[in-house]
Amino acid sequence: MADAAQYFQWVFFDIGSVLMDEDPWRNTLDATLFESLRAEEPDLTRQSFDAWMAMGHEQTAAAPLTWVLRAVLPDEPAVSDFRRRRWELAAPTYYQYGVPAEGAVEALETLRGRYRLGIIANQLPEIHAWMDRYDLDRFFEFAAYDCDLGFGKPDSRLFSWALERAGCEPGRAIMVGDRVDNDVAPAKSVGMAAIRMYGRGEYGRVEPRAPSEMPDACVRSMTEIPAAVELLDRRRGAERA
Repeated sequence: MADAAQYFQWVFFDIGSVLMDEDPWRNTLDATLFESLRAEEPDLTRQSFDAWMAMGHEQTAAAPLTWVLRAVLPDEPAVSDFRRRRWELAAPTYYQYGVPAEGAVEALETLRGRYRLGIIANQLPEIHAWMDRYDLDRFFEFAAYDCDLGFGKPDSRLFSWALERAGCEPGRAIMVGDRVDNDVAPAKSVGMAAIRMYGRGEYGRVEPRAPSEMPDACVRSMTEIPAAVELLDRRRGAERA
């Protein structure tokens, strides 16, 4: 329950690269990416692929994989089609290999003693079994999943739905996510605060390009979340005093 000195009431979390460590799953995909792309572009060599990947990880305008696909494939429709087919093949193993992020349970234990917790995430229906497998649902009062509601991030309706369900004013809620486009920008567009967690996923190096995409705080692991929330809470409370 909130105390008199507390400003924020709710903290909402994304799943991928935040509550879930996707690295074990992502590693299974990286091993086959070159072969998958060469099936689309037979002239692609391993040397050129490695060079494109290296450049993709050095820039911050787009996710490295997106940048590489745009470099290798002929146009945006081809990029979208490749990503769709790759995801369809990879999705069945996503919840098999993904595990809770290091420090997630401890961070959630700390936070729920003071804040109410929820989830705002784009996920497949299998997320329910995954959350149950690791007993994570016990920390959250509810989850706003696109697979359940029929609309998802970056659509601001998902955030508005969650806030209405929580009975919370937008300014009294924090969104914790790894993506500028899917988490930070839409959360701030409805009036929420946003904490960005820099993950090792393909969107981890994408940087804000406008004030509307700037997070209120940044962290690099779940273990840093409680302190970041408390600091942001104190700052926002002082601003409103």
